Amino acid sequence: MSISDADIAFVKDHFAGVGTLTTRKMFGGLAIYADGVIFALIISTGALMIKAKGALASD
Repeated sequence: MSISDADIAFVKDHFAGVGTLTTRKMFGGLAIYADGVIFALIISTGALMIKAKGALASD
């Protein structure tokens, strides 16, 4: 899967309330940052992976 401009627009719209969002294409996927801190990835299969800890990570 190649990350498209539409994918990036979706991510920015979906996470608009998180903070200042930036993205960077890397390793066939997309790194998603809020206020300069990476918190999610779209991997090459198209899956969205969100960084979490505690109870959220268990879920």
